[in-house]
Amino acid sequence: MKNSFITILNQMNEIPYLNYGGCGISTYAIRRWLKKNNPKLYSESKIVFLYSYDRDYESNCEYIRNGDYENCYIPHHIVLKIRDKYYDSEGVYLNYKNIYENEIEYEQILDMHPIDAEEALLSLINESEDWNPSFDRKQVKNISKIIEISLNEIKH
Repeated sequence: MKNSFITILNQMNEIPYLNYGGCGISTYAIRRWLKKNNPKLYSESKIVFLYSYDRDYESNCEYIRNGDYENCYIPHHIVLKIRDKYYDSEGVYLNYKNIYENEIEYEQILDMHPIDAEEALLSLINESEDWNPSFDRKQVKNISKIIEISLNEIKH
């Protein structure tokens, strides 16, 4: 029997420090899983960058609008939005400001064609060296096992 969306999130939550440097990889992987296993949810999902600082938010809006992903700031957190709920491996949230107890002030949805949003996120994952080093990228192989999809495109 196939795993459910929530089961996948729960399994991914067992990966050490996933939301401390691996949230972009997690969001990317979850979208890949949805595309294969639940196309309806996939089509309703959006990649969301969350920020604590308006400077980073405003700069990234400009960079993303121009397709300049190499210069983007790493967001405070990256989650998936489906309908009116936000998801990361730790749970489901009704309001993005509840994810880190009101530390987050800005929401930026990569509101573009889903493939373009995934490519933008993958570029940020692979090109930026500013990710929190707490997450060990060797864990990508474990994420791949959980979702049963190759993630060879992610640099480790």
